[in-house]
Amino acid sequence: MTVTRFALVVHCHQPVGNFGWVLEEAYRNAYHPFLEALERHPSIRIVLHYSGTLLDWLGEHHPEFLRKVRALVRRGQVEMLGGGYYEPILTMIPRADALGQLELMQRNLARLGLSGRQGTAGAWLPERVWEPQMASLLSDGGVRCTVVDDCHLEAAGIPEEDRFGYYLTEDRGASLALFPSLKVLRYLVPFKPVQEVMAALARFRSDRPRVAVLADDGEKFGLWPGTHGWVYDEGWLEAFFHGLEENREWLRLMTLSDCLADLPPLGRLYLPSGSYEEMNQWSGGFFRNFLLKYPEADTMHKKMLWVSKRLEGAPSSRRLSEARKHLYMAQSNDAYWHGIFGGLYLRHLRRSVYQHLLQAEEALDALSQGKRRWVAGDALDLDADQEPELLLRSRTITLLLDANRGGQLLELSDKAAGLNLADTLTRRPEAYHEKIRSSRPALSHSAAPSPGHGGGPFSIHERQETAAVPLADSLVYDPYRRASLIDHLFSTEADFQDFARGGSRELGDFVEGSYRGRIQRSGGFVRGILTRQGRIHLEGAEQPVRLRKSVTLPADGRRFTVAHQLLNGSVRPLKFLFGSEMNFGLKDAHLNRIGEAEGIRRFELVDPSARLKVSWTFSRPARLWYFPLETLSDSERGMERTYQGVNLTFLWPLTLAPRGSWTVTGEIEMESLDASG
Repeated sequence: MTVTRFALVVHCHQPVGNFGWVLEEAYRNAYHPFLEALERHPSIRIVLHYSGTLLDWLGEHHPEFLRKVRALVRRGQVEMLGGGYYEPILTMIPRADALGQLELMQRNLARLGLSGRQGTAGAWLPERVWEPQMASLLSDGGVRCTVVDDCHLEAAGIPEEDRFGYYLTEDRGASLALFPSLKVLRYLVPFKPVQEVMAALARFRSDRPRVAVLADDGEKFGLWPGTHGWVYDEGWLEAFFHGLEENREWLRLMTLSDCLADLPPLGRLYLPSGSYEEMNQWSGGFFRNFLLKYPEADTMHKKMLWVSKRLEGAPSSRRLSEARKHLYMAQSNDAYWHGIFGGLYLRHLRRSVYQHLLQAEEALDALSQGKRRWVAGDALDLDADQEPELLLRSRTITLLLDANRGGQLLELSDKAAGLNLADTLTRRPEAYHEKIRSSRPALSHSAAPSPGHGGGPFSIHERQETAAVPLADSLVYDPYRRASLIDHLFSTEADFQDFARGGSRELGDFVEGSYRGRIQRSGGFVRGILTRQGRIHLEGAEQPVRLRKSVTLPADGRRFTVAHQLLNGSVRPLKFLFGSEMNFGLKDAHLNRIGEAEGIRRFELVDPSARLKVSWTFSRPARLWYFPLETLSDSERGMERTYQGVNLTFLWPLTLAPRGSWTVTGEIEMESLDASG
């Protein structure tokens, strides 16, 4: 008799650092009604995966939900899937951390009574990101199987008719079973009428021992635009479960453990690195490319690796366990990439990564330094470009200066606030911006189907664009990374509005030029010194200019000092506008527009939401240009203009005499606001 064996895997996850109201909405619209439907159909057997973020949140806010899941596991209706606890891309974190995250998930599933009698056989692969070393990594973590996308098999040359089942792969002699999830089912469920889904499953009938696998997000059952009404109010899920039950003569539901026990492997194969089709498009074919496209993601990633390395060899203690937990939370993948979902473009997700890294850093500092005042400085190649960065640290502040790229300040972390103030996002072109550029009006996405679609909502990958409010003016791109302590040499006629839109031609070569960096240490402070022998282009000729930038971090207080010294290396006077650019991931209502001010000796930025005030005090009065940094990104809801931070560029008009020099110093200080703001 020909049958279709069908394994349904539902994966539920929310990013670390997401808003509580978002999790509550997901619970109310997707997770809870789905589980209720499952309870009403005891013959439906599926595989469920909840990330550690959700397990923690559910345990705190909806423990009754976990009791329901536990009951379904005990009666054999649900098989739980393990994985990295906080959804890291396992091959992009240290191997010890990856194994630790896998073990943490197994331990917590067992503690919650969700492992079942045989434990968990499989692990969820975040974003289905596969690299060949994953086989030995998962196997060493006690995992027997995982789910990839069928496009992985396509890349390995496996024809469609041979993607029904599981294959064995290996790395360093450690084997792992791979189940391909079928894209055709991913686009049918739950977006097409149940009859179409059942017809597709019927076409998979065979007398061969094979299985069709669908592994996809639980959020598509109620949280994605347009799905809640379709899936629940219009009864799609009920009809789907009824369809599975009514066709049990030829349709057999299986879990992944069932498949491993009852079906032979289809053979052995080796997969190239990749992910699902859409992710391959967003990443350029390889997930790690996001670290090249978005230097901000790379800075977070390399900070995470540095914190992880500090954990190595530290003596076991409560503080070490605390540091490790925060490190694991900072490894959640969502803030490190961007596709349809906001990810990296969402300020609160990046902020969460830095917050947990800073909490891990503080716990490690307490282990090594205790409560005494201290300061440290090191020249380290953190970003693996074979050029050292300058890392200055005290009990209260961490500063990271990239000597190889403009001597820019990439991290300004205030540990008391738990914030990296320098965390912003550069305005850069994205492929989906072409939709706006070609049609001029903005594009939003409609979940409503077209007449020929079949009645259900669109998947987020096949949404329809409709005209909305104009956004073409938001297509502003930056010619360099919007970090901080960026050195500019402008014409005295430079226009601040042009600068805000990515213009204002540079006269010098300092913005991204290479500086020589060194560390100077003293008992009460540490200083990073950056120098560049650069040039300025004036009146058709280039003239030598030397710039020395020093950053001094004292052992006490939440403050540091920046000094700039410019030296005219030519025999003619030089007239230009010197600027020091800062980009802060904070929001001050008074700076939420393009503007300029004169005669600034002391300046304050106040962000009530961060409960933080930042002040600048200069030795010379400065001109100030300011404007908000806003990006335009795609999301499941449509095009979104997202606030990323504020640009503050302090400027001084100079006339440098032949062989003359000029110096300005500024102190930057952070202060917590009281509860009243």
